[in-house]
Parts: sequence; structure tokens; C-alpha cells
Amino acid sequence: MQSSTDYTCLVPSEILLEIFKHIPQEAPRGSDREWLAITAVCRRWREIALSSSDLWSTIYITSDSSRQTPLFFERSNIALLDVGVGCFLEPEDISVGSQQLSSNISRVYSLLFTGMPIDDLCQFLRPLMDRPAPELHSFVIAYPDETPEDEFGDGLLISSLFSGVTPHLRVLSLQYASLPWSSSIYSGLVDLRLYHEHSDAHPSAELFLSALENCPSLRILSLQEAGPIDPYRRRPYRRPSRKVTLSQLQVVKLDFEEPKDTAHVLSHLSLPPLVTLAIVTTHQGELDTVSYFTKYLQQLSNPSLECAGATPHYLRLGLLPEDTISLSYTLPRLNHLPETLPLNCSALHATVKEGDPYWFFTHITSKCMSPSRQPMCLFMDGWGDMLDVSQWSDGLRGWTRLRMMNVKDLQEQDFFEALGTVYELDPCSPEAYSGIICPSLGLLRIERTPPSTGDISENWVEDLETCLKLRDIHNAPLHMLQLSGIVMSDAHLERLNVHRCQIVVEPWGGVGAGQE
Repeated sequence: MQSSTDYTCLVPSEILLEIFKHIPQEAPRGSDREWLAITAVCRRWREIALSSSDLWSTIYITSDSSRQTPLFFERSNIALLDVGVGCFLEPEDISVGSQQLSSNISRVYSLLFTGMPIDDLCQFLRPLMDRPAPELHSFVIAYPDETPEDEFGDGLLISSLFSGVTPHLRVLSLQYASLPWSSSIYSGLVDLRLYHEHSDAHPSAELFLSALENCPSLRILSLQEAGPIDPYRRRPYRRPSRKVTLSQLQVVKLDFEEPKDTAHVLSHLSLPPLVTLAIVTTHQGELDTVSYFTKYLQQLSNPSLECAGATPHYLRLGLLPEDTISLSYTLPRLNHLPETLPLNCSALHATVKEGDPYWFFTHITSKCMSPSRQPMCLFMDGWGDMLDVSQWSDGLRGWTRLRMMNVKDLQEQDFFEALGTVYELDPCSPEAYSGIICPSLGLLRIERTPPSTGDISENWVEDLETCLKLRDIHNAPLHMLQLSGIVMSDAHLERLNVHRCQIVVEPWGGVGAGQE
């Protein structure tokens, strides 16, 4: 540091301190030894670093950190602490870390345990059972997604924690660890996520409602095999005597193996109009999953919301990995959406694992949506060739309100043939006046990922031309067709533009690309 070419001595101490504060943020988690080297550069740097308690307020208790851990707690002085505890700790790390954490829990702001074996976790939590955490804002116990469930058995049941004194706790996320719902920790929360709750920790409906009523500002509620379990699974569905109203709620995710447990939890929630509801369940044998989804939709039908115009308008169907089918009412964020479409909508995300795509598509759309609740926009992606012409026709028949479709990566020629299908007129049918699928459809957008490299085939153009011609004849024309990732020659484009439909060929990465 005595070199004449070293200009750091000219940098004001306040600027150096700000630079030092960025080092822990940029260094890999737990790599304290590397960035601690700044205290050994020179006396000035050491004095500046040791003078700032905030510089030492982020503490990672990791393998072989027993020597550094006490230094961080000491040098952080009275600053609020962010503490992370990792996995694969040595006995000495656990002993020193748990002692330091329990001694300083009164100034811990956030506490994260990640990937810890149950026995090690118990050694950290046991000293914290009767110690108040007056500054704690976030408490998380988490495990990597790939962790085998059989490692945890029934999980960890914690009888008490922090003496129930956590007046500033806002975020609580517990995985394979459970607290009694009667604990005062369930109070004032804005983010509550519970995964794989201990079988003895499942609350009654009344206790569940009481805990949520103590969290009037709750915005996120995620329950995976957690919360109240329906004690009458084999009995017919019964409407509960009371519900909890959470006006600030934005996201609800319910993941239960038993659909009746999902219905049981949902039936006790009065959801605001713009909440996003995610439902995950497993289709088992002869289980009539559609009937359960119908109940979920009925639970969203709040008379006061109907008056406020909170009818869902957007429906997106997407095929996810491992044969998981997702049905969701949501508000898409695409630049090319017509501005005239209504933007107020409820949001529903429902996922059925191990289901049949055609069965799901045709039955869920016909049984769960009355004409007044049909979407005006339909988004489908990843379906490939899973639906043939007749299946597309069966699934979309009766969709008289549909105005816009965005389809991505599917068998386009079968889709064209279905959109141009003219069926026998039925006087009782709501589409009797047109005899064509989706008569109100005006905007169709087709995307390919990855984009095609050559011109589309002659058969492709002929199928599309037939579709456009039939829709023109039956007074149900497409007004605009947007093609993304599809190469079309000028000759083909000129040939199709004789119809009433305006065709826009977007270059790959154009409007709306990648913005789903």
C-alpha cells in the first residue's frame, strides 16, 4: 500500500466503506474468507471495515465456519442481522452457530435454514423455543426441490418457537417443519407458505380461520399438504358456516393429493376479485376431477363480485412437462392485446397431473363454463398434435364470446380445418345462426418456437385459405391473423390477402415474442 502508483489512499473513507458493503453481496454465499481479506490489506482498510457494523450484519453459518461466526456477531455490534444456516455442518459449526444465534436472536431480522437434516435443525431450534424475536421479519425453513420426501418421514413438529413473541414477523415459510396454528406467530403475516405439514399439526377449520383472521394484510397463501384436512371426505360437499375475508390477498396456491381437501380449504376462503388462484391435484383413477373444478369455480362466484363486473375474461391452456395440464384464468401481459378488451378478471390456475389432454380440454371447457363466464381470449401452448380436427371442434363448439386466440407450437393444419368446420345447424344451439366454430373470433395469433427456417408448404397455405374462405362465407371472418416464427413468401401472402383477413407476418422476436 506504500507504492506511489496506489491511488486508493486518495479515496475518501465513506466511499471505501460503500465499496466494502458491496463485497459481501457480490461474493458467493458462505465465502466469508475471501472477502474478509480486505481487513488485512492495510491498517486504514481494516479500521474502516471494523468501524461499520452493517458490513458484518449478513452472516452465513456454513461448514467449517465456527471460527468466523463469533467474529461476525461481535463486529455487527447492535445492527439488525440477516442470518442464513446451510447444510452439512460439522458438530463444532452447529455448537458455535446455535449458541451465537440464540444469544443474538433479539436482533435477527431474517432467518433462513436451508437443506438441513432434521436432527441438525432441532439443535438450532431448541434454544430458540423460549427466546423472543422482537425484530424478526422473515423466518424460512426450506429444502431443494430434488430432496427425496422419504428423508423426512412425517417432518418436524415444533411445539413452540420464540415464545410466540414475533411482533414484526411478516414472512413465514416452513417446509417439513410445523408449528401449532394456535401459536401467536400466525399473526400479522403478509406471506404464508407451508409445505408438508406434520400430521398432528393440521388445524380444525375454526382454528385455521382464526389464524388467518389474525393476518388481515395477507397477500400470499401457499399450502401444500398443509392446513385443515376435510374430516368428512366421503360425505357429499357441504357449504361451510363461515369464511375468512382477506381483502389484500393476491396469490393463493393449494396443492393437495386429495381434491376434497383442496375444496375444503377453498370453501373457507372469500377471495377478492383479482386474486390468482393456483390449484394442483392428481387425477386418480375414476375420480371425476371436473366435478371438483366446477366446485372451485362456484366458490369464486361471489354475488358482490358479479355486480362489480369481475367475470373472468381470459383463459389459458398450457401443456406442461410430465403430462401436466394447466388450466388458468389469468390476465395476459402481451403488447398486442386489443385495448378494447376488459381488463378486470378473476384468475384461476388449475393443474391436473396424469390426465388425458383431450378429455380435460373438452370436458373442463364444457362443464365448468357457462356462456356468461366464457373467456374472450384463449391462450394455448405446447399442445403439439395432441388434438385432431374433431377434438378441436368438440372443444371449441359453443364458444360464442371468444374474440382472440393465441396458439403456440401445435398442429396448425388440423387447427385450421377445425376453425373452418361447418356443422349441422341446431335450433337449440347458441351458434345456430352461423353454423361455424367461434363465430366472434376476430384476432388469431400463431407462434412457432423455434421459428421455421423455410417457406411454409403449399398444403399449409391451402388449409388456411379454405378456413378463411369458409369463415367469410358464413359471416364469421377473421379480421387479423398474426404469424410469428413462420416464413411466408410474397406469393403466398398475396394469395391469402384476397380474403377479409389482414395477415401480419412478424419476424422472430417481434411484437409479443417471448412475453408470455
